[in-house]
Amino acid sequence: MNLMLMFALIAIAPTAIAQDAEQPGRTIQFSGLEWKVKRSDGVAGPGPNLFSDSADNVFLDSQGRLHLRITHDAMGWHCAEVILKKSPGYGEYCFEVDSSPELDPQVILGMFTWHDSDASFHNREIDIELSRWTQPENLNAQFVVQPYETKGNIDRFDMPKSLNELTYQFVWRHDRVDFDAWKRSKSAEKSHKSLHHWSCASADVPPAGGESLHINLWLFRGKSPTNGQSVEMILRHFSYRAN
Repeated sequence: MNLMLMFALIAIAPTAIAQDAEQPGRTIQFSGLEWKVKRSDGVAGPGPNLFSDSADNVFLDSQGRLHLRITHDAMGWHCAEVILKKSPGYGEYCFEVDSSPELDPQVILGMFTWHDSDASFHNREIDIELSRWTQPENLNAQFVVQPYETKGNIDRFDMPKSLNELTYQFVWRHDRVDFDAWKRSKSAEKSHKSLHHWSCASADVPPAGGESLHINLWLFRGKSPTNGQSVEMILRHFSYRAN
């Protein structure tokens, strides 16, 4: 097996850690939708990490953009996660990110579906993740339909680290998931040229049913960023369209 891919596969598993120790937190309005801000009194998955609903970790700026931050204080490192309060189901999920895809090797930005109380169909998990999974030589992004161990369920690729204003999308249908990533422009969105496309028609494509949408910024195995610095990612907009 290619060494780069091997490290990537090893690193994906923590996404499936149960969201234990999670506590009720505040809510925010992002892109016209209500999101719960995750808070944990102890360590929780993924990671495991501490998650904070502090305005230092999750906030909206004057443009309505969502900021997710990993911060450090006397208690340790605190990660960030928001969870959409509605369950969209099949359709087009579009994430506009205003930050470079290049993250510290310990850091993961995840945009994914997840069923917290029902492990059927691998928790109905479909992932867009930006990370090098602790290995600087790894590719920096991946599309996944869980379980990642099954051949054909994961696509690793590299997004240009010099770019921001990128859009990541998956379209979930009953028999397939189509993923795309592109650079946004001032022209009509429909004229975009895909930087990366992948389709998964695996038997593991889950049926819709009670899952929620999560966006999180977290540390692999709860270990600090290699540079010891706080981390911030900015999302301009999220949209959903039923298909």
